[in-house]
Amino acid sequence: MVTMDDETLNLLKTVCAAGQARPSYDGESNNRLEKLAEAGLLDVVNVPSHDPRAKRPRRYYRPTANAKAMVSESSKKGVA
Repeated sequence: MVTMDDETLNLLKTVCAAGQARPSYDGESNNRLEKLAEAGLLDVVNVPSHDPRAKRPRRYYRPTANAKAMVSESSKKGVA
């Protein structure tokens, strides 16, 4: 299970509200996204890049039903 500090919970809420997230230049946020994916709260989606110079597909994270339920519960309880 992933440690749910305030920043991780806020990141999960943001991903749930937006419907998806992409890795950024912020290594800490990327690490949190990976940990949430490993915990089963985010699905990883690889999309082929349209850029022929790209060596790897683009990676997206989408919230799972469990993540949406967790965010909904935390909102009802008034957490963070």
